[in-house]
Parts: sequence; C-alpha cells; structure tokens
Amino acid sequence: MLNAYKNPQLRKGVFYNPTTFTMSNYVAQWKENTLNCKGKIVQLQEIEQIASKPKQKWFIRPNEDSKTIAGQLKPFDELVAWSRKIIALGLPDLHAESLLWIAPPQPIDKEWRAFIVDKEIVAISRYMNNGHLDISQTDMPTTLLQFIKTQIEVYNLSDVYAIDIAETNKAFKIIECNCFNGTGFYGHNVFAIVGAINDFVRRKIIKNPK
Repeated sequence: MLNAYKNPQLRKGVFYNPTTFTMSNYVAQWKENTLNCKGKIVQLQEIEQIASKPKQKWFIRPNEDSKTIAGQLKPFDELVAWSRKIIALGLPDLHAESLLWIAPPQPIDKEWRAFIVDKEIVAISRYMNNGHLDISQTDMPTTLLQFIKTQIEVYNLSDVYAIDIAETNKAFKIIECNCFNGTGFYGHNVFAIVGAINDFVRRKIIKNPK
C-alpha cells in the first residue's frame, strides 16, 4: 500500500494520505469521541521518560496507519525493556525517533468495522465481543449507526476508508481508521464495498478527473 502510494501512477488507486491517517489527527478532529483521546505522541526513545509505576499498563501503537508494530498493552517496565531492544536493533522502519501513540488502557466490550464510501456506510460487521473474535452481521444497534454518521459529518477522513468503533462503558468511541487498500474484511458484504467504490470512481474520478 505504501509503495503504491509513493508511485505517481499507482497512487490514483490508493485511498490514503499519510498526514491524515494518524492517531494524532483522529484525536484532533474527533476529540473525546476517540477511544484513546487521553494519549499522546512520543518518540520510541522517549518511552522510558514517562512518569509511570513499573507495572502500570499502557496501550501503544504507531501514530500512523502502519503495522510496524501491532497495537498492544504492556506493563511499563516491559515497555521500556522492549523499546531499548528495538532501538539497539537499528531497524529502518522502527527506530529511536519513530512516533508512537501511547495512552492509558480503556475497557472495550465490543468492536465493529465500518467501510465508508463518499460519506456513506456501505458495510459494517462486528468482529470482537468481550475480547474475543466474534463476527456478527446482525449486532448492529441503531445508536451505533447514528454515532458513525454523526462523526462522519463532524469530519470525513477520506473518500474511501474503514473506521473501527468500540463500545466502552455503554458508549461508542472511534478506535482508529484504516486505509481501505490495506484493510481486512470480517463478515462484511465485500460485493457491496467493491461495488460502491467502483460507482464512486466512475462518478467522481473518471468523469471529473483533476
């Protein structure tokens, strides 16, 4: 996905912007409606400077939409040891100055993924229930759909993208957004997603090229 985005020709088929697909942007736009809004950006080398008790747990993930590391929950002492090992490796994509988003952990009851095309929800599926993979196409509360629609009106990230939503303490929160080109499906209607994107491309891009 990232290599295609860097290519002037292939970029036309990638719905992605490295500036907007970031945790810092999600929190700036959706504020308290994001699950990890109490977090902050840190460089990998700055982790051990955080004021924390050794066994206090922290959620950490890349600031950008990448899989350099998976989102994970670790006690602070393990997080510091891990960061030192990674820095010592001298990796090109994950190094001392890499930007990460770190936040206190939040309880999550359920998680859904919705695909958005031209500000419309074209497919949605629950994928987690009480911490376990549990796919459902029927568990779709109207309050969830209204929450997503409201947040799209507040800020529409891209013409095409996926958005993950959590239910926490009987409220809905945005977990993150994902570039469509690099996002997996669960119980989604893939034909509906691809059809909606094809219609959008024909309507907005092919007929109205910039």
